[in-house]
Amino acid sequence: DIYQMQGWIPQFKRKTGDLDLSVGLVSGQGDYDVLKNGFLASGYVNQGAPYRFSPPHTIPGALAYIDLLAHSSSSKVSDEQVRGAMGAGPGFSLVGMSFALRERFRISPRIYCPNPLGMVRLKMASYRDDPTKRIKDLADIAELGWGLVEKGQHFEMKPLWGALADTKEAKQVKQMLAELSGGESTEWDLDDARHELLARNFTEEEVETSIPARLKEWISYLA
Repeated sequence: DIYQMQGWIPQFKRKTGDLDLSVGLVSGQGDYDVLKNGFLASGYVNQGAPYRFSPPHTIPGALAYIDLLAHSSSSKVSDEQVRGAMGAGPGFSLVGMSFALRERFRISPRIYCPNPLGMVRLKMASYRDDPTKRIKDLADIAELGWGLVEKGQHFEMKPLWGALADTKEAKQVKQMLAELSGGESTEWDLDDARHELLARNFTEEEVETSIPARLKEWISYLA
C-alpha cells in the first residue's frame, strides 16, 4: 500500500489483513516493551504468537492483527536478544533485516519502510524458510517486479542500485530475479507461483510472458 501510494506500483492484487512492524532495538528488550505495553494498554490482545496483537474491535470473518517484530539497531544487541524480546524461538529468521534497513524510505520521523530491493530480499528469505507454505512471497516478488515496470519506476532505481550494488545481498536479489525470469531455475521457478498468480487475476499470458519480460526489463536497469 505504501508503494502504491507513492505511485511506484499499481494497486497490489493480493490483500492482507495484517501489519508487520519491526522495532529497532538500541539498548535491548526495553525498547520493544514500550510499544508492546502501548498496544496492550490500548486494548490489543496478545494471541496466536508471542509477538502477535489483535485489535480490541474486529470485523467478523476478517483477519486483522499486528505482528510486532524486532531487529537490532546496535552492535550491542545480538540476534538472540532480538528473538528473546519478541518471544520467538531460535528458528525465527532474521535474514535480510540488515539489508532492508539500508537506503530505506522514510514515512515519518523514526518510521521507515524498506526500499523495493530490501523488500524483495525479505520476501526471498521468507520463501526459502518454507517454500510450500510461503508461495505467496514468491508471487509477491513477481507481482512487485511486474508493477514497478508497469509504472516505469525501474527507470528511477539506478541511484538506489548504485548505493547497494556492491553488497552481497543486492547481488543475490539480482541473481534471483534473473533466475525467476529465465525459466530454468529449480529454486526460483515462476511456475511454482502460477496458481497463486492466477488467483490474483493474472492471465496465463501474463504469467508465461509479461511477468518474465518485465523482470528482465527491471534487471537490465540494475547495472
